[in-house]
Formats: sequence, structure tokens, C-alpha cells
Amino acid sequence: LIVGGVGLAGWLLGAFGIDTLLALLNLDGTAAVYARQFLRAMLLLLPFQLLATTLNASLAGAGDTRTPLMIGAWATAANLPLAWIGFRGFGTWPGLGLAGIAWGAGISQALGTSVLVGMLARGRSGLQLQWSLLQPNRQLLARLLHISLPAAAESLSMVAGQMVFL
Repeated sequence: LIVGGVGLAGWLLGAFGIDTLLALLNLDGTAAVYARQFLRAMLLLLPFQLLATTLNASLAGAGDTRTPLMIGAWATAANLPLAWIGFRGFGTWPGLGLAGIAWGAGISQALGTSVLVGMLARGRSGLQLQWSLLQPNRQLLARLLHISLPAAAESLSMVAGQMVFL
């Protein structure tokens, strides 16, 4: 659920708030044009990346580190031709330039995430996705947030500090 919320926030930022983000970064001109194209694609596909990270961590926690490695290698291998085609085009389609690289990376990540979801829906390494288990457990969520929010605030403050110097 947390992954869904953060993914949705990133998606909304990519869909509707990209100009505000670029203004905060003081980007203008050509840099702003390229950043807008690249970041929009990456943020719109962010939910797939976050879900893959969560599923990979779940598999690793269950003792299976090979499955995420194999799917990650496959997704990385798919990234190269997808990014190339996205940048340069294919046949009569001219491509998207820099944004095509981001779309290629995001689509390859989405494909890898889809494979992970499919595997875990059938069951893998003692884990199985079940809709009934996706209901929020308020006590557990409160405990997770109590532990993770300070760490998230620390990371966010470091990133925000770095952004000031950009």
C-alpha cells in the first residue's frame, strides 16, 4: 500500500507537477526541455520501479536472490534495444530523442515488474501474492511508519540539501 501511495504521488508529479519541479531546480531553456521530457517518462513509470524494488526485497527476505537477479538482468538486456529504438526510432517512426531513452528504461522496468508479479501470483520461494493479504493492517502500518519515517526524513533532507547546490 505504501508503494502504491508513493508510486501514485510520483505518477501525479510526472503527469501534473513537472513544471513546478523544474522551477524548483531553476532549470530553463534547453536543459528544462530535456529534463521535462526525461523526468516525465521516468515519473509516469515510477510505480513499476517501486513495485519491483518491493517484490525483489520480498524475495530476498525469503532467501531467493537469484530470481530478482535473473529478472533484473533480463530487464536490463531489454532496456538497450528499447532505449535505442525510443531514441533513434524504427522504420518510419522517428523516435522520441532523449525522452525515448527514458521510455525505453521505464518500459523494460515495467516488463520486469510484470514478470515478477506473474511469478509471485503463482507462488515463488514460499511467497504468493493474494488479494486478501493486501488489506491494510493498521497496527503493522503504524509500526512500520514509526520506524521508517525518521529514516525517510533523513534521506529526504540530504537529497533536498543536495538539490539546493544544483
